[in-house]
Amino acid sequence: MSGKSFIKHALRTSVAALVAFGFAGAAQAVDVDPGDYTALPEGTNLALL
Repeated sequence: MSGKSFIKHALRTSVAALVAFGFAGAAQAVDVDPGDYTALPEGTNLALL
């Protein structure tokens, strides 16, 4: 890889990483205590977003 090609590749990779980190949100946690939820019957499927 030539010098200019390497620099372009490194710059593109760096920009892509910065964009990806920019879209990453803060972590959030949820405390679950007994009685906060009802167990679903066995075999139930659930999708969450």
